[in-house]
Amino acid sequence: TGLLRIIDDILDYAKIEAGQVTLDTRPTDVAALVESCRELLLPQMEAKGIGCTLDLPGDLPAAVEADPGRLRQVLLNLLGNAVKFTDSGRVAVAVRFEPPTAGGDGRGDLRIRIADTGIGMTAEERDRLFSPFVQGQHVGRGGTGLGLVISRMLVEAMGGDLTLETAPGEGTAVTVRVPVRVADATPFSARPAAAPARPAVLRVLVAEDVALNAEMLQVTLEQAGHRVQVVADGRQAVEAVKGGAFDVVLMDVQMPEMDGIAATRAIRAMPAPVGTVPIIALTAYASREDLKGCLDAGMNDFLTKPLERAKLVAALDRWGGARRGPAAGPVADLARSPDGAMSENVERVGELLARLAEVDRRDRRAVAAMANSLMEAAGNVGFHAVAHHARRLAAASPGASAEALSALIEDTAGAGRRTLDGFRQTLGGDGR
Repeated sequence: TGLLRIIDDILDYAKIEAGQVTLDTRPTDVAALVESCRELLLPQMEAKGIGCTLDLPGDLPAAVEADPGRLRQVLLNLLGNAVKFTDSGRVAVAVRFEPPTAGGDGRGDLRIRIADTGIGMTAEERDRLFSPFVQGQHVGRGGTGLGLVISRMLVEAMGGDLTLETAPGEGTAVTVRVPVRVADATPFSARPAAAPARPAVLRVLVAEDVALNAEMLQVTLEQAGHRVQVVADGRQAVEAVKGGAFDVVLMDVQMPEMDGIAATRAIRAMPAPVGTVPIIALTAYASREDLKGCLDAGMNDFLTKPLERAKLVAALDRWGGARRGPAAGPVADLARSPDGAMSENVERVGELLARLAEVDRRDRRAVAAMANSLMEAAGNVGFHAVAHHARRLAAASPGASAEALSALIEDTAGAGRRTLDGFRQTLGGDGR
């Protein structure tokens, strides 16, 4: 794999230098992209005993117009270098977005800063780094020396720039700046209700045992113009489906009494048309084995938590189109009122953040359970930065060092504070 990496680097460099790289610009979830890059390198960080913090502000746009493939390539190069040259301490990743200025071209600045506590470099070595096939004299640890060169060339192809700060023994910080247009800056749960794409309604059964999740699904689906019934476990879902009154079922996989897999098998044993109702799995776990288990049970599709409104609506369009009923009238936007469901659910996120700060950090199970609850609650109200932090905390809780666990908890709490402050300011008050 080392030889293949060297060949890939050389080919990439030649292609970019010849001006043969085209950008695939499309709506990109930067928070998710950065988080996925960090997750790919976490095993290497954990093996070296170094931590990694991620700072995603609550006002980060939900999507910007960018090339996700090339941006990922740049970030993996920079994160890989940070991990390679850091033997103790941590790597810190911070994302910022500066909105477009009046009179400009409509593009704001996306900035991603990757700082490490590694060995650092002298000014001479720093200046030589951007020459092809060159590495710092005392930091060469294999490779082509092309990673930074390729990254800078790609960033410049996107219209941006790459800057580097370093000093011997003081680590290195690389900042990527890319001008981007906002594709969709508003979390789905904070958007005003919109008319359905087609003047029709779906009859949706939601099987979800967590009351907060069920409530948010109901509000979101009703805003989209659908009729919704909620049940709390698999047995109730099976009984409800027997009546044949639904066009699609959203089935949580893990529920008491009867889980989603068993409930789906029971429904598929019923005669048509009742037994052929489309069933979409809802789960926080998205491994290949999980997907296979859902499909083997007879489910039609698979959505991972925290749910994204666009993916939810797309799944309903895919599987509910053939069973649509008559046109639906407008539905009140319950989430927009500070005194309504949204306000209560946002306060629930605040309560979970407060409880996370007080949890006994030696009790890894308690930390993981709290993080999972926060991940779902934050995701369901569109607080994706908080959900990303909580997901990472939940996954790392069993095996992370005490220092790394504390850092993850602090990151999650910080993201929560910024997000809640921004949300309350958006409402035009202090949230009390």
